[in-house]
Amino acid sequence: MAIELLKPLQVFKAAEGRHSDGGCLFLVVKETTAGWLFRYTSPTGKRRDLALGPCERSTIAIAADSLWRARRDASDARDLIARAGIRSTTERRPRRRPQPRLPRKGLLPR
Repeated sequence: MAIELLKPLQVFKAAEGRHSDGGCLFLVVKETTAGWLFRYTSPTGKRRDLALGPCERSTIAIAADSLWRARRDASDARDLIARAGIRSTTERRPRRRPQPRLPRKGLLPR
């Protein structure tokens, strides 16, 4: 799993959308705001998003500081999740074998 994919300049110039930094950390940029998001899977198997706070992007140095703080917070969140026995989304469940699909009504040969 690649971690720390984003560079401070990329954070500063990021366009609208969701940008991955690896390790389930995302920069979410909307029209006027930007924030950090950490994604994990709850014990019930449901995918959850944890907002880590806003992303400051007024200068490249401030964007670098915001990126560093988000990575630190994501690392802390990973540690808490590991201690609680919750799986992050990077850990995959074993895939189930696909069940054979029955043909839909009306598509059976006569």
